[in-house]
Amino acid sequence: LEHNLRPTVTVMKERCSLTSTQLASMIITVPSILLLSTKRKIEPCLTFLASQLHLSSSNDLGNLIHACPRVLTHGVNTSLVPKLRMLVDALMEEGQNEDETQAAIDAAVIIKTNPALLATTNKILQSRINKYLQDPNTNLAEAFQPRTVGRKRMIDTKPDDEDSTRERKGSSRREQRSIVKIAENGKVTNVFASVKDAAERLGLSE
Repeated sequence: LEHNLRPTVTVMKERCSLTSTQLASMIITVPSILLLSTKRKIEPCLTFLASQLHLSSSNDLGNLIHACPRVLTHGVNTSLVPKLRMLVDALMEEGQNEDETQAAIDAAVIIKTNPALLATTNKILQSRINKYLQDPNTNLAEAFQPRTVGRKRMIDTKPDDEDSTRERKGSSRREQRSIVKIAENGKVTNVFASVKDAAERLGLSE
């Protein structure tokens, strides 16, 4: 765990402009992030997302993985590439994009708006695409809009002071969680009392 922790934290801080609190909340949401190989898993995933989703800044990349940290556990070639390809093909089939380049841009917009699409299985995503393609009353861009009220989108457009207020409220709710367990091979390796405790004990505190 310690062997993976420092490189993981360093890469995500440097490439994604994430705060220590944001990193701690991601680890609490998806503890297995700490067990991922930085070179074989995390860095290729971040490179793919930045390139293929046309993320122009480290903040954009950080916002996306903070909104859906589980995407880091998915393989580039086995999961992320096929999902993007599914959306591009579907958009072209839908008839709104005759040009593949434009379809790829539109597919990237859909994913940036709803990054959780990358965290589902290939089979489920393809099933949803097929369902929407058969519905004459909807289009893919509308159908794949996030449906959970208040879900954080990748790129916020509201003023910073409002964003900060929302983040503090979310942080407060997370800090009320009594324990967080990080397990490796079925064994508990750490127990945290809160987000703050996790950040401090993992050496992530600001």
